[in-house]
Amino acid sequence: AVHYDLTIPPEELFPYFDADNDGVLTLVELEDVVTFTGGTVESARALYALIDLAGSGAVSPQQFAANFHPNGISAFA
Repeated sequence: AVHYDLTIPPEELFPYFDADNDGVLTLVELEDVVTFTGGTVESARALYALIDLAGSGAVSPQQFAANFHPNGISAFA
């Protein structure tokens, strides 16, 4: 099973998810993180839909921090 440190604030997680360091999180980047940690592409897509509320395909660090709730990530892993 994958274990997450839920004490890490989302704003500190963002740089690890933003693989190309362009300042936005894409669906592909989130899929990579979720599948690397044992989740599925489908679960990554569901999680991304919760984070990218505008449907823009590019989540800023502020959007990520506001919409990413790590206490619910176990449902996606």
